[in-house]
Amino acid sequence: MPVFGYSGGFEDNLIEWVHRIGFYQTGRSAFPRNQVRVAVIQKGELVYYSDRPAPPRMQDPVLGFTQSLRSGPSFSLAASLQLKPSMTRNLDGVRSGWDSGLQLSARWSPRPSLDTYFGLGAVHRESGSLPFNALRYRDQLGAHATVEWRRTRALRPFFQLLYLTGATQPVAGQKLSLPSLQHDLGFHWMLAPGRVFTLRYINNVTSNENTADMALAAEFTWRK
Repeated sequence: MPVFGYSGGFEDNLIEWVHRIGFYQTGRSAFPRNQVRVAVIQKGELVYYSDRPAPPRMQDPVLGFTQSLRSGPSFSLAASLQLKPSMTRNLDGVRSGWDSGLQLSARWSPRPSLDTYFGLGAVHRESGSLPFNALRYRDQLGAHATVEWRRTRALRPFFQLLYLTGATQPVAGQKLSLPSLQHDLGFHWMLAPGRVFTLRYINNVTSNENTADMALAAEFTWRK
C-alpha cells in the first residue's frame, strides 16, 4: 500500500554541485531552488499546474505473489505476478486503469564472494479516466542486471543497470516515449541477521530527459 507526497525539496545545492562537474542542463537556473513545479501539458496546452507541496496520501494498492521455480546454493529462479486496481485519483481527478505485471528474476553465484542478479518484466496498462488516457501511456518492458560483491560479511557493494522501454506513445514535443537506461550504484550494510541498511546513487545514462537525472536513496530493510 504505497503512500506518496512531496515537498519543495532540500537537495538542490548538492544537485547543482554535481551538475557543475559536467552534467549541465539548460534551464536549471530558471526556477528558485528548493521549490517544486508540477506541470502537465497536452497538445501544447497547460492542463495542470501546481507550485505547492503535496501532502502524503494513499495510492493504488499493489497485490501480488512470488513463486519460486528453482532454489539452490548457486542458482535460483522465481516468477512474480502483480495486479494494481484503480482505487484513487490524482492530479485533479485523474484515475489510472488496472495495471498488471509479470516478472522473472534469477540469481547466479559463480563463487561465494560474488552474486549476480538478472530480471525481465512486463507491465500491461488498461484504460483509465479520460484525462489519464490523453497522456497515452502504453505497456512497458523492463530488465535489470546486477553484480554484488560479498568479500566481507558486513559490507556488500553492488552495481546495477536498469532498462525501460518508453512509457507513452510517441507524441511531438515530449520524450517519455523514448527508452531509458539507468545505473544504480551503492552498498548493502548487514547490521544483523535480517536487518540491512542500503545507500544507493542512481543516475540516468541515456540522458533522454524522461527519467530523474539523479537520485540518492537510503533504505532500511527488516525481515523476520
